[in-house]
Amino acid sequence: MIVEIKKGDNPHEVNKKLKALFAKISDEKKSRLTKLFGVLTLKEDAVTFQRRWRDQF
Repeated sequence: MIVEIKKGDNPHEVNKKLKALFAKISDEKKSRLTKLFGVLTLKEDAVTFQRRWRDQF
């Protein structure tokens, strides 16, 4: 299942979409998904970071 969260969505709309998603999936999958929520803080430019990671493979 794909949930599309657009740049212009406000927090209420995002929570509504996530609740709809969580209502359809099992408890095991919920625990795995919640591990992916969060914010990534970088000390370097995002493009530089991405290029460095791609070069490793």
